[in-house]
Amino acid sequence: MYKLIKAKPIHAKQILPYLTTTCYWKEFADGNNLNQSYEEFMLQWIINPRLPITTVLVKEGDEDTVRGCIITGTIEQFGQMPDYTPHLHPRVMEIFAEWFQFPVSSDSVIVELFFVAKELRGQGYGSKLYKIAEDLAQATGKDCIAGFIWSFFPDSLINATRRGRMVKACIHFPKLIDLPLLYVEKKPEYTALKDYFQTEKYLKTPNALLI
Repeated sequence: MYKLIKAKPIHAKQILPYLTTTCYWKEFADGNNLNQSYEEFMLQWIINPRLPITTVLVKEGDEDTVRGCIITGTIEQFGQMPDYTPHLHPRVMEIFAEWFQFPVSSDSVIVELFFVAKELRGQGYGSKLYKIAEDLAQATGKDCIAGFIWSFFPDSLINATRRGRMVKACIHFPKLIDLPLLYVEKKPEYTALKDYFQTEKYLKTPNALLI
């Protein structure tokens, strides 16, 4: 049996590899001006401050081992996190400026990290983790669940769209990689557009997109 619990300090180092593989975090932290190792920087500035908004999937009787995780909070909660940007490699803010300056919806819950161990996928645990974000949105009156997904992670993209998060924008870094970073949002008005070109409204409206 598995269950969801709030993350504890013992889980922090186990979360690090998953953040590393989903983003350019290593690029961000290497060369930091604090002379911290990658692990030290990530734990101090990223992971530990987010533990209060992190939920982990664990096995009954073994709560110290992380089998899945979601880091999710309101945009206000993320705004209260320590600002690590002054300590990054000096070229990070230049190269990734469009990402750091991207206008995330002000009325949103952000999913920053979401994963389930491979051996547990397809058993409903992902849905239980994702419900943490949905419940938070409902409790805080937010109508948007947002996040970023690299387009070369098709499983993550499929997972997101199945849960109603639609691709709203693409951020390109042509000098770094050919495929873009996708900004996704789940909003009622976007959910209503599912299979839009097959809807009665579209089919019965002449020149619907030319008005």
